[in-house]
Amino acid sequence: MSATQLELSLVSGPKEPEKLSLTQKVAYVLERFPQTRDSDPALWMRIYIRFYGLDPRARIMDLPDFIEMVDVPTPDTITRRRREIQHIRDVGGALLPSPDIAEHRLTRGWDPRRFR
Repeated sequence: MSATQLELSLVSGPKEPEKLSLTQKVAYVLERFPQTRDSDPALWMRIYIRFYGLDPRARIMDLPDFIEMVDVPTPDTITRRRREIQHIRDVGGALLPSPDIAEHRLTRGWDPRRFR
């Protein structure tokens, strides 16, 4: 197994990418691509490209067809995992969105306490 086949997750030690749980995949992307902490569509695209074989040239409007053809988690499921991860990590500040995005999400009615 080459070094590129091993992935280090925030949740556990090195594993092959296909053996990571969805939560571990989301944590992996949030850790390595900070811009995904503020943008769910960017997070979805990174997840689908990195772990499910979506063509890197695909656009966000291509996702419904991709999701229908391939057995992948829905964008809503990925977003829920991001919320859970960011709530778990909010004490230490790891993997959190930027302050502006966090404030915007709070004004839209997102309540992080619902995960407690």
